[in-house]
Amino acid sequence: MALKILHFADLHLDTSFARIGFSSTVARFYREQLREALKRILKLAQDEKVDLITCGGDLYEHERYTSDTGKFLQSQFENIERIPVLLVPGNHDPYLPDSLYRRLFWPSNVKIVTNAELMPVWNLGEVTIWAFAHLSPTQREAPLNEFKLSDDEGNIHLLLMHASDMSSVPPGKPVHCPFKPEEIHRAGFQFALLGHYHQGRLSSLQASSVNVQESISAPGYGYPGTPEPLGFDETGHHGVIVLEIGDGKVKAELRPISQFAFVETELDISAATSRDDIKSQLQYWADEARGNYAFARAVLKGQLQPEIELDLTVLREAIGSYFRYFDLQNRTYPAYDFSELAEEKTVRGAFVREMLNRIKLATGEEKETLRSALTLGLQAFEKREILEQV
Repeated sequence: MALKILHFADLHLDTSFARIGFSSTVARFYREQLREALKRILKLAQDEKVDLITCGGDLYEHERYTSDTGKFLQSQFENIERIPVLLVPGNHDPYLPDSLYRRLFWPSNVKIVTNAELMPVWNLGEVTIWAFAHLSPTQREAPLNEFKLSDDEGNIHLLLMHASDMSSVPPGKPVHCPFKPEEIHRAGFQFALLGHYHQGRLSSLQASSVNVQESISAPGYGYPGTPEPLGFDETGHHGVIVLEIGDGKVKAELRPISQFAFVETELDISAATSRDDIKSQLQYWADEARGNYAFARAVLKGQLQPEIELDLTVLREAIGSYFRYFDLQNRTYPAYDFSELAEEKTVRGAFVREMLNRIKLATGEEKETLRSALTLGLQAFEKREILEQV
């Protein structure tokens, strides 16, 4: 039996983009692009003539969804009524009493997974799909702990879940429903369709470590990634997984869907002697990275000469037209001779000694903040205009 499945996850409709600092106008624009991404996913499903569409959670954000979001999803899935759709609630769209999953009148081709325990939810001939739903935003249980399918020779079992691969947890990513890759095969599954991690990848269960691949034919598991990147920390693949099953074998392929990209750079401005030098560096980088589909951020680093008035507002205005969105951050440190200043028997000298001692004891972001405060303080002693630093 030949079978084709299109899998996506982590669309995050209605996300706020507050952590990025988007203006309300830019945030509204990008939220609309997430809707467009779903339309492209469903169009691809029709073009590929898939037998089933699966979503691995975080289709929308529970705290921010609107009735319009529900109507949008309803109409989009109605448009592909020939194709069954299997939706698994994740930690951002859990199956709560007031969730869209309960409140919306879903088209007949849509099935919502509502069981908290791992169980079979779909059967297509010799293929069985097992899944479970997040019933809260803080679900932590390990779904494959001591789980084992009974012998079912000749059948293929697929796993659909919103969960954390503990072999490669992204920095700062909260863990939900943890699993180890080897548990998938040990439990009796031929492939796991996953959601939660925002960068797409496919991995073979036969590999000793996680491999980012575009396609695999061995038993494995995969995250499709977010259909569109949702921040500067989201690089790599963003799209869907197309799963083909035939002759007892499973083949998976990543397909790109995203149209937008987040680009970031660090520029060392130690050699700059004027704000115009910094502007030239920014323009050179922007010429290479520019694009109407790019959301960009530049971070200025290195020594800042004391004679330079670093007006970030002016620089943002000069570079902003190169991109859909542009953010500029200052993480430079002053080119003052602190050792010499610290020897002064003045109020300024006492200030420098105190700040250098605090910087020595600090770590991480606190150290950067104190260096910036030292710069601002010395500029104040010189009666210079204090311009925006971050």
